[in-house]
Formats: sequence, structure tokens, C-alpha cells
Amino acid sequence: MTSPNKGAGKSTVSVNLAISFAMEVDHTALLVDADLRDPDLRHILELEPGPGLADYLVGNAELEDLLVHAPIGNLGLLPGGAPVANSSELMRSPTMANLVRELRGRYPERVIVFDVPPVLSGADTLGISGYMDATILLVEECKTTREDVERACDLLRNSNLLGIVLNKSRELSEPDPVTWPKAGFFGRIFGSQK
Repeated sequence: MTSPNKGAGKSTVSVNLAISFAMEVDHTALLVDADLRDPDLRHILELEPGPGLADYLVGNAELEDLLVHAPIGNLGLLPGGAPVANSSELMRSPTMANLVRELRGRYPERVIVFDVPPVLSGADTLGISGYMDATILLVEECKTTREDVERACDLLRNSNLLGIVLNKSRELSEPDPVTWPKAGFFGRIFGSQK
């Protein structure tokens, strides 16, 4: 889960998506805070601060010591830890690739949701997107610009972009073509005209 820019609500949507999977009888879910520049999933889930993914990637912690069972259904959390400056290098490291393989192989019925940084804020998301099965782009109504959506989709063109989720939508009596693009715009992004 990513967004073009900060503030669209991607972390909150990531939490809600992981919780929905964790509430299923035949699934477990793991939520990974891979936004190492601004890890905030512990805060959203009201958990105490502590080590996380960044500590694992630099070799200061073992994975088993970092996994947290959230008090919601079958939800596990791999927190981000403290913010780091070299997050792009960590996301592209062989250690990160090995971690994704290990997490996938542990429990076949587990759905893993990665909350990654905004795609236009740095190279972190592009560094990790090659390890992901799919990407969802979250945009904020009336705030995310058409140009930012186009740039983000272009950058994510090789990442199996499943679609775009419109967040913070407000109901309008009639669509406002000035503040939000028409449906045909999304068709152009995904290569089809509807």
C-alpha cells in the first residue's frame, strides 16, 4: 500500500485492510511497517515504542523478537522501529529480499500487507515493489493532483498496480470536474478506455 504523497491516509487504510484479512476464519494477516522514514503503525495500533524492521535490516535484532501480536483477530505486526535516514538502501538490500521470502514461506494462508512510503517521496517504494505481489495506490480526494497520480502510476508501472483507492472522499451532489479527474483519466492510466 502506497500513495503519491504523504497525508493521504495509507497507513490507516493498510491497518484496516490487514484487520479485515485477520478477521477471516481461514486467514491470518501480517502488517509490515516498511515506511522506515516515518514508521507510525505502532502509534495507530496504540502499542508501545520499540525496535522493528529497521533493526532487523541492520542486523541488530532477530525477526522472532520483533513480531508483535496485535489484539485484533489473527493480526501480527512487524513494526518499523525508529526512523532511519538510509531507508532506500535498506529497502533494496539482500536482507530485505530474504525477509520477504521468509515471511511468505512461513505460513501459506497468511496475507501480508506492507505499508510503504509515498512513492514520490524517495526511492524506498520502488526498491521494495519488486518483492511484492501487487501494489495499491491510495489517493486523497481534492488533494492528490492529477500530475502526481500520473507520475506515481508511471513509476509503479512494473509493480503489478492493482488499482487506485480514493480516500477521504466527500459526497457531492454533482461531480466536480475541476477538482477531480473524470473516470476516463483512470482508464488512460491503466491502458484502457471505458
